[in-house]
Amino acid sequence: MITRSIDNYEQHKEDIRKILTYNYGPKKANKFIDFYSSRYNKFDRSFINYRLAWSLFDDYRLVAKSGVRWYACVGEGGTGKTTLGMNISYFLDPTFDRKRIHTTADDTIKQLAEFPKVNTMKSVILDEPDDSIHPNSKKGRLFRSILGKARQQKLFMFYCATTMTDIPPYIYKKISGIFFTPSLGKGMFFKNRPAKKDYVVAQIKEGYKKYLYGIFYKMQKSKGCLNFSTSGATPLNPDEDKQYLDAKAQDYDRTIKEYLNLDSRAVKKPQTNKDFKIIMNMREEGYSQTMIAKILGVSQPRISTIIKENA
Repeated sequence: MITRSIDNYEQHKEDIRKILTYNYGPKKANKFIDFYSSRYNKFDRSFINYRLAWSLFDDYRLVAKSGVRWYACVGEGGTGKTTLGMNISYFLDPTFDRKRIHTTADDTIKQLAEFPKVNTMKSVILDEPDDSIHPNSKKGRLFRSILGKARQQKLFMFYCATTMTDIPPYIYKKISGIFFTPSLGKGMFFKNRPAKKDYVVAQIKEGYKKYLYGIFYKMQKSKGCLNFSTSGATPLNPDEDKQYLDAKAQDYDRTIKEYLNLDSRAVKKPQTNKDFKIIMNMREEGYSQTMIAKILGVSQPRISTIIKENA
C-alpha cells in the first residue's frame, strides 16, 4: 500500500521505491525517484498518481530520444481536463506555467518560437482552441508544417477537448496517448505500446465516431488502461489563478462581441478591384466564403455577390 503524499511525503516515496525495485530493479526505481523528487520535493507532496507518473516517465525518456509526444484529454466540461493537463505538463516539464496554455493556433506558434529550436523538452497545452484557420489555406498548411517539424524541439503537446471530433485532423493523427475524464476526480489513460504490438489509441480513434465516450469503456474492458484519481490542486503559482481565469473570461467576452458585431460590420461593401483581388487571393489559399466574410467583416451573401459580379 502506498502512503499518500499529503500524509507523509518521504514515506510515500519510499513505498514507491520498494514497489518499483521489486518490479523493475533498483536502478530504474532510483532513477524514477530522483526524477519524481526533482518535481515535488519543494512542495512536500505530489500532484499525480504514482503509476501515472511512472508511465509518463517512460514517455519522457522516449521524447528525449525521438521527438514530440501528443496527448489528448477528452471529457465533459467540469471533469478536470485542464487541471489534469497542467499537472501532467508540470511533471514532464517543471518550467511549465499557465502562460503555456493557449486557445489559438497563433498563440501556440508564438510560444514554440520562444523555445530553443532543439531539445527543449517543454510542455504546451491547447485548451479547446477556437481557430478559423482553414486547413488548406497557406496559413493552415504552414501551421501543419510547423507542428510536424517541431519534433526537433522535443515537446509535450497536450490537447484538451470535449470530444475527440473537436480535434483537428492534422493533430488527431499525431496523438499517441489519450486521457479520458469520466467525472471529476477520475481519469483513464490509454497509450500505444508498440513493443507489445498494442495500438489501443488507433482502435479508439477508429471506434470513437460510432461509440463516442463508450469506446473508452470498451477499450478499458478489452485492452485495459491505467485508471487513476486526479487532484484538484496544482503545483503552479496560485497567484496566477485569477489572471488565468480573467484571461479566459476576456476571451469569451471578445468572442461574444465579435459574433454580435458581425451584422453591424456588414455595411462595409468591398467593391473595388483591390477588394476583389484580396477576396480572390483568399479563395485561392483555400478560405471558404464564410471565413472570408468573417475576416473582412462583411456578410457571406455579400462576398458571394462580389465574386459573381466580378467573375
